[in-house]
Amino acid sequence: MGAMNVRVERDPATELMVLKEQLSVSIILSRCLRSQDAGGRWLLRFDESLRPDLTIAVRMNETNDAIKDYYLFPAPTSMAAASSANCCNRRRPPVAQERT
Repeated sequence: MGAMNVRVERDPATELMVLKEQLSVSIILSRCLRSQDAGGRWLLRFDESLRPDLTIAVRMNETNDAIKDYYLFPAPTSMAAASSANCCNRRRPPVAQERT
């Protein structure tokens, strides 16, 4: 981000990033949990106490050795849209939500 002249600060206690003293961003890394009957599942743990403006959820692939895809969640009120689904179900986000 420095090459783009964007000032980024990171809180070492929460790992929350703040861009240009305006936008707070949280990054969640979620490993694939394999089960015999359900295929791949991902558990996202949103820490609502951080109250980020944007959460980037990064899902790992089925072998957890590379990034599969990303989901962007604006403000905590939108996190209710996350739900549990099979990795092959394209109709809704294949994630599960856990609030702390």
